[in-house]
Amino acid sequence: MTVTDDEARLAREARALSALIVGREPAETIDRLSALADRLAAGELPGHGELALLERMRARYARELIELSRPEPW
Repeated sequence: MTVTDDEARLAREARALSALIVGREPAETIDRLSALADRLAAGELPGHGELALLERMRARYARELIELSRPEPW
């Protein structure tokens, strides 16, 4: 399957979140985000539960994600 720009962006975000939350969230959550990133990168569509998990983690760690995406120095 062809990966769209949105899927590629979500895959990068899921991968960044899975790395960011190591030691903060249960291993199952990290594994689910990593698996989601892999599937998105392969062109597979996410399920509702996966999108809900991504949204929860995005909301919880939004500030840190923004900081990671900004080039240094501010």
